[in-house]
Amino acid sequence: MRIIQTLLYIKSLIWLVFSIYTWVEYSGSHVKSGSMVTLIVLLFLNAILFAVFSFLIEKKKKWLFYLIVLFLLANIVLTVTDQVGIFDVLVLVIDFMLLNLVFLKRKDFK
Repeated sequence: MRIIQTLLYIKSLIWLVFSIYTWVEYSGSHVKSGSMVTLIVLLFLNAILFAVFSFLIEKKKKWLFYLIVLFLLANIVLTVTDQVGIFDVLVLVIDFMLLNLVFLKRKDFK
């Protein structure tokens, strides 16, 4: 479980850095749009949820297993439906690693 917890934490940090980077880039832009603000909020929320999962994983609850799997699948779908670049490949690799590890440890969730 420690490797899963570490990868969830790393994902949280990746999304936090990306959301701050996006916010800083957007702050310097002359174009202000509601959709960009929504995107930044969703990026922060993604970081927060990965952090929450990294803390809760030690409880090994069955509902958490399903929630993490659904969350990872949603992140994978959203990543591949966008333009895929280096950042996306990194995120996808970690997502698939996490999904695989969570499934391998599914019997530990009670």
